[in-house]
Amino acid sequence: MSTNAYLRALSYRFPTAESAIAETAHLRAVLELPRGAVHVVSDVHGENKKLEHILRNGSGSLRPLVDRVFAGRLDDAERRTLLNLVYYPRETWAERGERAPSGDAQRAFVREGLTRQCELLRVLAARYSLRHVMPYAREAARALDTLQAAAERRGRRRRRRPDVPAHGWAVHLNL
Repeated sequence: MSTNAYLRALSYRFPTAESAIAETAHLRAVLELPRGAVHVVSDVHGENKKLEHILRNGSGSLRPLVDRVFAGRLDDAERRTLLNLVYYPRETWAERGERAPSGDAQRAFVREGLTRQCELLRVLAARYSLRHVMPYAREAARALDTLQAAAERRGRRRRRRPDVPAHGWAVHLNL
């Protein structure tokens, strides 16, 4: 294939010189980002639970991350609870909901859990380019807006925090 044929094919994807330069800059930036861990799992025939746990815990990479990010701020039990929220969110929320003595304790647990998970997200998102992170940030913003709308319908609307814009949760999460 001639050079002109390649250039013609590329011109459909990058119609201007600026778009081609922007893509080149993006790809060079991606090459500079740190690489993730590669975890090879073999011989998992019939071991669905074990394989699922390996996938949920990020092949063991989340525990050291939580230890590093929350060093000196959370004790072992709090770190285990946070990891359980990340690994098994449905089960952990259900268990804690049953054990919490009052609505205030449940709300405090939800607030702390979400705040800590957002902090982990910020650290993890820093490993990727903005182009890769933004779709997830938009999805998180939609989920938080849905939760807020549901709370408003139930009449539990509280005064909005002044540091959170009306429709800017993704900005608040610093993603």
